[in-house]
Amino acid sequence: MFLISAQQVIIMFCIMLVGMICRKIGFLRSDSEKDITNILCFVISPCLIVNSFRQEFSMQRLALFGELFLISAAVFLINIVISQLLLGKKTGGRVLHLTDDESVVMRFGSVYTNCGFIGFPLVQSLIGDIGVFYAVPFNITYNIFVWSHGVNLFRRGEGISKSAAARKVLTNPNIIATAIGLLLFLTQVSLPAIPSRVLELISSMNTPLSMLVIGANLADFNIFRDLADPKAWLGVIFRNFLLPLVTILLLLRLSIPQDASLTMLVMSACPVGGFTVLFSNLYNMDNRFPTRYMCMSTILSILSVPAAILAAQAAGL
Repeated sequence: MFLISAQQVIIMFCIMLVGMICRKIGFLRSDSEKDITNILCFVISPCLIVNSFRQEFSMQRLALFGELFLISAAVFLINIVISQLLLGKKTGGRVLHLTDDESVVMRFGSVYTNCGFIGFPLVQSLIGDIGVFYAVPFNITYNIFVWSHGVNLFRRGEGISKSAAARKVLTNPNIIATAIGLLLFLTQVSLPAIPSRVLELISSMNTPLSMLVIGANLADFNIFRDLADPKAWLGVIFRNFLLPLVTILLLLRLSIPQDASLTMLVMSACPVGGFTVLFSNLYNMDNRFPTRYMCMSTILSILSVPAAILAAQAAGL
């Protein structure tokens, strides 16, 4: 499994390189990236989720779906506590000399991974549609936490209200797609041939388009400037290596199928998510550090994600 995951990560990175080249030569402009990102988040990802629910129904799978939801919530809560203890104002500010903004960015980036853009494509490549099915509870939990705890980190008393955050969660197309997919799974209603094929074709665009967009975002990465930032390195070590190990320790104490465990690990081991930069812009922070942090984490994930899977295998997961 380690060699397969390493191969898939390398393939995905090659597609990222194509995106970087497209950005460098002007084929993919920033406005185009935003449009493709919207399509990915609000069209392709929901189709992928609905398609992943097209599984044979069993009470065992339904019970496992609920169990994975609880496990996902536990992963987020544990990560939130650890990041607060090690990167919060008390430790982060006094010991690590982080500014308030850097502390917020690193706590957020440590907890909220790029599980949509990288996690879903990687899980789909490694395990198939059943892996995406297992990944959906993690994605639901992600959206709930990111629009509540995550936004609150940046908001610091300002911005959207709790009711607005709740509406964001409930009206998110991915949450709606989950409800539709779950209904199809429970009722075992078969879609007609044409809608079924449309879902499959749109879902298949997720991996290549996601990697092209991420590659375009990495086009401005300056290897000499960005690799010299010790605080960004600290954040990368925390996000890419420490917290996945914590997830492995949690999964070792649980008894769930190996494919489900691998799915939870991959989703948790993904690099820093794009919301880190997006929320920095939204709340008028300097986005240079968040961008540097995200880029370094994404590049290092070429090594860290396969390493996390190797560590899990060595531990007997």
